[in-house]
Amino acid sequence: MSKGVISIDVDGVLANFTRAFTRLGYQLFKTPVSDNEAQQFWMFEDFPELGLTKVKCAEIWKIIKSDPYFWAELDPLNISLMHRINSIKNRIFITNRPGIATDKQTVAFLERWGVYEPVVLVAEKKAPVAVEYNVVAHLDDYIVNCEEIKAALPNAYVALVAKPYNEAYRYDWQTGPYQGEVVLSADDFFNKCDERGLIEWAW
Repeated sequence: MSKGVISIDVDGVLANFTRAFTRLGYQLFKTPVSDNEAQQFWMFEDFPELGLTKVKCAEIWKIIKSDPYFWAELDPLNISLMHRINSIKNRIFITNRPGIATDKQTVAFLERWGVYEPVVLVAEKKAPVAVEYNVVAHLDDYIVNCEEIKAALPNAYVALVAKPYNEAYRYDWQTGPYQGEVVLSADDFFNKCDERGLIEWAW
């Protein structure tokens, strides 16, 4: 991987975590099912329309952490994007997923939707992993990950994908010390990586 590595977050970027989480909420408490693009706040309990209190969210998380298939069975946000990612040779996936064998579950999710032989790394702190793997571009929906990776790798192209739940942080990310970039979609991110000559295509 002579160009360095492109790292990609999974939940909120490739996988529809909100839908899966709120489906469990419906099964347990008959609360509404929502969707990633409709999620207004990072914490579910801060989104009153969902009717999920901290206690209810804790119950949902308890199930997720004990389920050996939860992460593997999430819906993708964009199926066609998964096939595009499969054609990128220098890509890895860095995710922070609690539970049982979450690296293997993430591999199963990616391969189910067309990304074969993925390198999946589970880490609460992504910046050290990014440094170790020579990351030259990273996409995430969580502002803290973007800031920490940019601080560790100032020359890397680090982008925050625009979501309703991270809107409050975008201005500071773009205008603050990191002069970070916001992209509208993962497709937009890969287009910009391609323009920068950062992608090693499989063909």
